[in-house]
Amino acid sequence: MTQPHINKWLEQGIAAAKAGQKQQARTLLQQVVENDPNNETAWLWLGTAMETDAERIKCLKQVLAINPNNQSARKRLVLLEKRAHILAQTNNTFTPTSPPKPQIQYTSYSEFNDVWSQENIELCPYCAYIITQENKFCPGCKRNLYISLYVLDEPKHIGLFVYWLLLLAGIQLLSQIVLFPLGDNRAWVAVQVLFILFTLLAALGIGLRIALAYQLTNFLLGMLSLFTLGRLAYLLTFATTARFSTLLSPESSLDPVITFTILRIIYYFGLVLLVSQLVITMRNLFVSLFSLGEDFEKLVQRVIATVDPSIKTAVGYHQAAKQLAQAGMWASAVLHWQRAAANAPRELTYHRRLAQAYARLGFYERSLNILQGLLPLATKEEQNEIQNLITELQYKLNTSPSSQKPQKQTLDEK
Repeated sequence: MTQPHINKWLEQGIAAAKAGQKQQARTLLQQVVENDPNNETAWLWLGTAMETDAERIKCLKQVLAINPNNQSARKRLVLLEKRAHILAQTNNTFTPTSPPKPQIQYTSYSEFNDVWSQENIELCPYCAYIITQENKFCPGCKRNLYISLYVLDEPKHIGLFVYWLLLLAGIQLLSQIVLFPLGDNRAWVAVQVLFILFTLLAALGIGLRIALAYQLTNFLLGMLSLFTLGRLAYLLTFATTARFSTLLSPESSLDPVITFTILRIIYYFGLVLLVSQLVITMRNLFVSLFSLGEDFEKLVQRVIATVDPSIKTAVGYHQAAKQLAQAGMWASAVLHWQRAAANAPRELTYHRRLAQAYARLGFYERSLNILQGLLPLATKEEQNEIQNLITELQYKLNTSPSSQKPQKQTLDEK
């Protein structure tokens, strides 16, 4: 195939991927890589059009095989592999030891005319409102659909950097204490005290992994370097023998020579401390500029309600759903509990969690239907609790008959 044809497929494939037409993008970009296996750009965009993380990882590895210096592909690969590792930890096999329970029966999902019975739509992972590619914020719950994730789950440099910041603050304090007897200029003292305070605050902010603290720390260290240089120049210029003589007290019982010698020792020790302060400051500034930024680097990702394709067991779906619910992503949690209940239809816990998630999102009819199906199969204690939930849901249905109306309106408009 000629190069102009390949370039045309590449342009059309990228355009389709940007427009959210993943199927068309895959078809075009796969034609490109079949005819030009070393096309780095095609592999990179093909990864964005794939349906599963495993396929995306495969494409990104191909990009790095062609160009190991492609930082965009490397960052995406780190993020995907980290997510795959977290989900793999919850994807454990489960072997029931208790006798099988009767299968739960309730109305088919398709009998409800709401977003859960629709296909080829995107839902907000938080509130299950229908969204489009143009939505940066959910029209329903107003939440941001783009989240920032750290590239590195565990920071590599923060711990040691905080230690050096605390050491720097200690050196600043010690140098101030040592130089104070020399009649240090009050302006220098006031600025030094402020720098000590700011250094301690920077250590706290960096330790808490606050991005703003990292940005301000670079400015702080740069200003501290200039201040330390100025103070050294001041001491070397004005701390003369004559100036030491003015510090000698006439009422002192010590021999003037001894007192003068002590002051000289203090002076040189102070100089050593200031030089150490300058060296540590420059060292921290270098690390902050060239290494520490890696710990604060983030990737922005668009989130929708979806199911992780790598999970295969009911327990895996259940664990993932609980984590999503804790993060407030109830729509994504519903999708996982649906599959947990489908994979283990006799496990009441999964169905009950699914019902509670439906109720949390306002889908009271679905929730009520599931709970009524659970009632005959539960223990007496469970029946009382389920009955209370049913009563509460029936009250909400009677008082809020249009609880799911916004979802139906959105479907009609779509």
